[in-house]
Amino acid sequence: MKIYFATHATTTDNETKISSGWKDVGLSKLGVKQAKEMGERFKDIKIDLICYSDLKRAIDTVKIAFGDKYPVIIDKRLRECNYGDFNGKPWEIVEPMRKEKIKEPFPNGESYEQVVARVQDFYHELKEKYPEKTVLVIGHRATQYGLDTLVGGKTIEECLNTPFKWQPYWEYNLWKIILSKKMFSTGKLPFVRCYQKKIKESADRVNVKIAALPLFYINYTKDNY
Repeated sequence: MKIYFATHATTTDNETKISSGWKDVGLSKLGVKQAKEMGERFKDIKIDLICYSDLKRAIDTVKIAFGDKYPVIIDKRLRECNYGDFNGKPWEIVEPMRKEKIKEPFPNGESYEQVVARVQDFYHELKEKYPEKTVLVIGHRATQYGLDTLVGGKTIEECLNTPFKWQPYWEYNLWKIILSKKMFSTGKLPFVRCYQKKIKESADRVNVKIAALPLFYINYTKDNY
């Protein structure tokens, strides 16, 4: 699966240095212009599906940029971090707090561990349902943290310590291969050396993240036992 990620267009809160979080806010005049430019930017890029959060700034970006051109999935799990009591508060108050909220939630909100968990849950589900598709995801910084920690090899702390620098879009590749039981038990993995195993067992699969090659994701199904 190939994923293009792009942030929503500029909002009125962005222009007044407000940290929106789960506050629903619309696009500014500049944001409307940017959304139209996004549509032009992706005009010649193959896209099968667009996924975005249910916050107004993401919804409006997609509607203005693409109209009804593509199938879409709107999912709450792709939202920005919930700053709780600090949703809609000034940037200079919220921004210094973010690094302190990796494990500890914002008051009446979320921690970044909780945020990344829900966003990654969406990406796992997307990969299972549409493994061969090219997907455009429109979201927020937290939406991208889910990708950067899942396939980019970054920690949450590294994500929070990296200043945001806008670019038209980012590209991610989620590859899927099936391993035999023998390959799994002996550690003879194709193409890469597995030096970090994060194993998650469920009723139907064991997932192993290969840190040696950040954009590689291996799915070992119990059907191959």
